[in-house]
Amino acid sequence: MRRRVTPFVLACCADGTKLPPLLIFKRKMLPKDVIPHGVYFHVYSKGWMDGWRMNEAVVRESVVQASRWSSQKPSLLVCVQFKAHVTEPTKSLATKLKAHLAVIPGGLTSQLQPLDVSVNKPFKGFMPEEWAKWVEAAPTHHVTPAGRVKRPSISNVCECVKNSWQRVESETIVKSLKKCGISNALGGSEDDILYEESDASSENNHDDDFSGSEDDFLGFYDE
Repeated sequence: MRRRVTPFVLACCADGTKLPPLLIFKRKMLPKDVIPHGVYFHVYSKGWMDGWRMNEAVVRESVVQASRWSSQKPSLLVCVQFKAHVTEPTKSLATKLKAHLAVIPGGLTSQLQPLDVSVNKPFKGFMPEEWAKWVEAAPTHHVTPAGRVKRPSISNVCECVKNSWQRVESETIVKSLKKCGISNALGGSEDDILYEESDASSENNHDDDFSGSEDDFLGFYDE
């Protein structure tokens, strides 16, 4: 049984705003599926993030959203040290949009990347729950006569990611950025947050351990 892996990108703002998730499907033609509103998607024969998709869907939308949040102040776009994040076109686009590009050094994402610190864990916990809801909604339709779960459509995958992302509390995102020292008050009044243990809001209903685990959702299975 093969596992189909669909890469996707999550981005958020310091005020807790969650930008639409970006999904990249390994294919050459656009799907006929009706894609849910509030999701970005691209098709790419290699099935991964590259510089062009980074520019068009992540940098541009992130900076536009940040400008709405605080139009009188410069914006800061924080990325991990992935090659698609630091290409010259990406840097040029960030400069054009009047955004400062900050790159987290390799090996420090577990301390400085907000999604790694407090956001990914609850999100990954919601993914299998949303997948289970899809299966349970029509068990006879989503299961083969042999008892195997059918491969979800592109629309189903988009809906699952979208719903899981929406369930992550904005408060969790706000706290995570402060925990990483990105959006703390300049006067030093919030510096103590840097030394607090990471925790999710109670509504996320997940443990305080935000490190990876063997139970993380790893993808959908083909038939």
